[in-house]
Amino acid sequence: MGLVDRTLAWLGLARAPRDVPAATAITQPSYIGWSGSGLSHGYVHEPYSGAWQQNVSCGAPGGLFSAVYACMQIISGDIAKLQPRIRRRLDNGSKIHHDMHPAARVLWHPNEYQTRVDFWGQFMASALFTGNTYAYLIRDERGVIQSMHLLDPRKVTPLVADDGSVFYRIGGEPLASIDAENTVPARFIMHHRLLALTHPLVGLSPWVAAGVSAATGQQIQHNSSAFFANMSRPSGLITLPGRADEPTLNRLRTDWNQNFTHGNQGRTAILDQGMKWEAMTMTAADAQLIEQLRWSVEDVARVFRVPLYMLTDASKISFKNAEQLSRNYYSQTLQYHIEALEARIDETFGLAEDVYCEFDLSTLLRMEFDARVAAYQTAIQCGVLTINEARALEELPPKEGGNEPLIQMQYVPLSMAGLSPTPPPPPSETPPDEADENEADEELDEESERAVHAMLRAYVDRRMGPS
Repeated sequence: MGLVDRTLAWLGLARAPRDVPAATAITQPSYIGWSGSGLSHGYVHEPYSGAWQQNVSCGAPGGLFSAVYACMQIISGDIAKLQPRIRRRLDNGSKIHHDMHPAARVLWHPNEYQTRVDFWGQFMASALFTGNTYAYLIRDERGVIQSMHLLDPRKVTPLVADDGSVFYRIGGEPLASIDAENTVPARFIMHHRLLALTHPLVGLSPWVAAGVSAATGQQIQHNSSAFFANMSRPSGLITLPGRADEPTLNRLRTDWNQNFTHGNQGRTAILDQGMKWEAMTMTAADAQLIEQLRWSVEDVARVFRVPLYMLTDASKISFKNAEQLSRNYYSQTLQYHIEALEARIDETFGLAEDVYCEFDLSTLLRMEFDARVAAYQTAIQCGVLTINEARALEELPPKEGGNEPLIQMQYVPLSMAGLSPTPPPPPSETPPDEADENEADEELDEESERAVHAMLRAYVDRRMGPS
């Protein structure tokens, strides 16, 4: 037992045991290479011995292609900027923030050397690049997760025991206090994986399908660099009027390459003995380099499901469709990764059905100010939001009397459409006995008024005569 193990045991911290039953290692498919992985961790990689001396790329297929890097950076960066929140669902169907849950602190502060953005950005980048992400979980004596540490995927191997239990063989990682190779149960590893084709515990990276296109695009870039370094002039011909011997041809070729190539281009050449220089003109459009490179980018974007306008041409984006494009990017690209990551967090932290993890999408789908105000106005008028709830979405303090939902009085059920509403009778402010006396007085007044009218009518008839 090492020093770290003895220290953790003395502190009562749960440390995974080294003794595990017989297990079978689950390895990556043979066509997934690791040479030149971007996750080098200080190691020097080359496809074969001496390759770096021959200027042979040490990158894996597509590992250094700009479109592959851009797709990984876009997806991992956008997910990293979303805030993971623990929410609790109430009995009435609403949900509230549950920031006092132990998982909330770990999701916001995974470890002492990485910020939340750093951790989740590397988390998704590892999944996109290798198809798997392994996070080592440090638990206290109660089994509660205290911190998470990302591991090098090349040093982790899933193991399946005869009874079906899962273990992981991991290499040394000083940042995670793992001093040597160790075998730990699955409860100490948060294993996030993408599409699994060969085994449920082995995910595949998207660039496995885009490897050929990425390698083609990378080769086009190398060829373009050499092509334009020669001022887009691939070669030329020197013609002689007669037949020359081999030594003369070799001398002319050597002299021309030494005096009129690379940095010596543009110098004045003097030709004798009837020699004539004929340049072979071929533009980049004739070579179709741009079209081939665009096709490589499109194929990589198709595999990663990243909209093409985010990688190449952004001329089709306008103020009218920017919001719709953002929502389409979320539903077609990010939603799967976000839902899968939320489910992985719920399983790892053992969250209940009414307590769950949810990434805050407000930073991703945040509208313009005028559009937000119009949405708030509609929601308040319909009684969906209160004034204080709308103010909270804009990070404004609440106002007195703003917690009551509002509704317009002209809204009636559809069955009552066209009917004039009958207002309810006003409430009586006097006691019942006094109300009866008032009604009797009103009846007497009406009889007196009728008697007065009758007397006046008789008087008029006598004075004026019958009409």
